[in-house]
Amino acid sequence: MSGINCLIASSGPYGAAAAPLSCDIELIGGAGPWNVSGSAGDLYSQFAKGIFVSTSGGTPPYGGPGQSLNGDASGKLSLVPTGDGLHNTIGWSGFSLNELEGCYLQFDVTDSLGATASARYPSAGSIIIKRTS
Repeated sequence: MSGINCLIASSGPYGAAAAPLSCDIELIGGAGPWNVSGSAGDLYSQFAKGIFVSTSGGTPPYGGPGQSLNGDASGKLSLVPTGDGLHNTIGWSGFSLNELEGCYLQFDVTDSLGATASARYPSAGSIIIKRTS
């Protein structure tokens, strides 16, 4: 069997429906509390922790708004790149000593047929970041 025939044979029955679109988002290492140092920084620089997202099912290509950080009333938390060109992490700026901030992560995706999926991390509550030094 040639490589092309092998690919066609393994792709499933003609006309088979794609699995429903789904997605996931998580902060590697958990929701904390994260005790951080400095008035500005990020979880990747201090703990090598990044945000992982995945998408499955539906009909590629995928698009949509993507990742967002929500629930931060102070505006001191943000999504920042980790530097690996693949992932984001949570950054902070303007933190006072013993300041405590919280947020949650949202991932929204749309497939090429218009199906949508959303994920929240954590599923309830907040990611907690506290400046301790």
